[in-house]
Amino acid sequence: KGVVINHIRKILHELDGVELLYEKGRFRLVFGDAFYCDYIDYYGLIGEKKTLVPKGDNFEKCVKIWMRGRFLDGIGHEALDADKCQMDHMVISSVPIAMEEAYRTGNYMQVIRLCQVLFHVDSFNESALLYYVCACKNLGHSKEALKRYQQFVESYKKAMNEPYPVEYESISPLSVHYRFP
Repeated sequence: KGVVINHIRKILHELDGVELLYEKGRFRLVFGDAFYCDYIDYYGLIGEKKTLVPKGDNFEKCVKIWMRGRFLDGIGHEALDADKCQMDHMVISSVPIAMEEAYRTGNYMQVIRLCQVLFHVDSFNESALLYYVCACKNLGHSKEALKRYQQFVESYKKAMNEPYPVEYESISPLSVHYRFP
């Protein structure tokens, strides 16, 4: 046990702002200001009621965390499956609502950011594609819109073994409003 603890201490010594303390017969990790972990930050934002959708400033802070990519992507340990699933559910339940609101208010850069977050969790999310293309077009970034559409179509064809049924030319702000009134 002592050897394992010493190995852990050596590993943690290499990280700034993390310390392993032994108090009252228990070990605990203490995090200083120099240490940042998005996992800890995220659960601090959503609080103990992990099913709540973050609001206001907390939502924007969550978006910054989500923009980094899918939560614990590439780590396939069973113990983390519930947390990964919960994070995906949080993104899928809250981001489309915020995406629609940002589009309605003309905050197209925020729409693009939210679409990117949604693509991390669901790379075939058609709502995200439509909003992304329309937001880019509204910002005058037609080349970026077409590039994203082509990436989506290519991935869709590989995964579904059939062409994507929506033509680029048919995507317009009206298609977004028609689809999501």
